[in-house]
Amino acid sequence: MSKPMEHANNSAKQFGGKASDYVAIHDLMDSTKACIADHRHRAATHNSWFIGPGGPLELAFGKVIINSDGNEVSVREIGEQHIVEDFGFIPSLQDWMMSMNYEPWMNNGKGGYPPSLQGFDFETPPNTPQPTSQPQQPLAPSFPPKVAPNPGPLGPRVPQSLVDDAKNMVLDGASRYRDRGSRGGILPSPDEIRID
Repeated sequence: MSKPMEHANNSAKQFGGKASDYVAIHDLMDSTKACIADHRHRAATHNSWFIGPGGPLELAFGKVIINSDGNEVSVREIGEQHIVEDFGFIPSLQDWMMSMNYEPWMNNGKGGYPPSLQGFDFETPPNTPQPTSQPQQPLAPSFPPKVAPNPGPLGPRVPQSLVDDAKNMVLDGASRYRDRGSRGGILPSPDEIRID
């Protein structure tokens, strides 16, 4: 299974209603494709924590949605259906993390910087005047940031500005979906959603 709409069609078959009742959930589940374009993107959303009680999926959509047939459908069950279609089982977040290499920079930044930040000058605060005898340094790093030749097991990292844009797109999409009334007012407003 690879496309959110295919998952949404299957949700409609399994739970009733229309595919459009479910596509926003499946879009969020697969939204991490914007960060890494291979199946490793699933580590963030295709796990028992993400779809579990009080997890990000329920925080974004509530515990249930009301489909177009007027029936309540568990958001967790929709997430379970998605992951089982992709894997045949539901991995834990620990399953994903134990498959990653532990890097020194993950220890509170004490081991240097991740590949996405290598080459940046973190010692000089922005807008610091430079001596006139030396060439001026740019005030901000060039975009896109340089990535080390061996970016590690998860590939190149994404600049924070793109992550912020993706979060805003998800929140905007969830807001539009809530405003259509298909969730029965269960979905919290974008101001109530905190994504760290």
